[in-house]
Amino acid sequence: MHRYILPALSFVFLAACKKIQIKEVPIEKQFSWKEIKRFTGTERIFLSSGRSSDAIYLQQPFYFTEIKNQDIATGITVYGAFLTTDINTRMPISADFAAIPYSDTILRVINNARPVASPSGGYFNLKQIDPTLTSIQKNYLNLFKSMSINNRGTLLFAYFNSRVSQPLTFMMLKIKTYSTYPYVDSLFTKLITIPKNTDGYVRHISAIDDFFLVELSDNGIYKIKDDGTFSKVFNPAVVDAFYKWQGKIYAHAEWGRLLISSDNGDNWQEYSGINTSMVLSNYYTIKDSLIGIYNDNIFTLKWSGNDYTQRILKNDGVEGSKINGVEILRDTVYLATTAGLYTKPVSQFFDSK
Repeated sequence: MHRYILPALSFVFLAACKKIQIKEVPIEKQFSWKEIKRFTGTERIFLSSGRSSDAIYLQQPFYFTEIKNQDIATGITVYGAFLTTDINTRMPISADFAAIPYSDTILRVINNARPVASPSGGYFNLKQIDPTLTSIQKNYLNLFKSMSINNRGTLLFAYFNSRVSQPLTFMMLKIKTYSTYPYVDSLFTKLITIPKNTDGYVRHISAIDDFFLVELSDNGIYKIKDDGTFSKVFNPAVVDAFYKWQGKIYAHAEWGRLLISSDNGDNWQEYSGINTSMVLSNYYTIKDSLIGIYNDNIFTLKWSGNDYTQRILKNDGVEGSKINGVEILRDTVYLATTAGLYTKPVSQFFDSK
């Protein structure tokens, strides 16, 4: 009888020693920049941004988005606004309106609060204003801007013309928005013509307060006031960014050149030795700090005369994307990128990399 006990015990032991399978479950890596998951497909491609006191506005291929908070149900509205699907065309967006070419000769101005209102007063047949106009200049890439909006709601843009002398031509529109029809209207229109010294072209337009700084390649830098008057303020310089900071205007030009003006752009001093990332960056203000964006890199910039301190900030979560806008709404910073919209609390934004 004992000879049956050992096999029986062996069977019980083997049954109790079944192989345990360990399943590996991947843990999602946590980033400091968090994507808002509301957007899908081409909605995740953000091309430009702007803001008012209580909202952020974003351009995407075809779409125009308003964000008042991060509540997907009530705070984010995505409008099928029939915008261009050309990702190389970036709209300037002010607190009240945005502008974009509808065709070669028709300008579309969008009321941010009523982006799909119809009928609308926001379509301007520009050939009725200047019959020599052939097409709106469409260089709206990050470092090449041919359209801008100042703090008085004045839109300035460049256009090509059929005149014999081929001067550099601009149109200035004072835009007014309404909550009801016509939603968008122009209070005045001004044509600006600057004779060519060479075969130059309009390379960069930036709004500084109530005036504009325009880089005309080989023709130099011009200041255009809100009434349409203009003056040449500097010799040719390949400028990629103009901005105002603590009472001075800075112009970053290629080949390490830096221009600084202390009198609203009327006169400039030139310096050298600026690094490439700063030259090819876009600049924004977050709280009381100057921020630079270079592709997917974020940095703070502090000036002391013509000396500077650059500090790299954390960009984990947005590496490999192109940052096309930085906005702040209440206590949150938003990054508009080619791969989604990302957020971070202001309290963590300035963490070093």
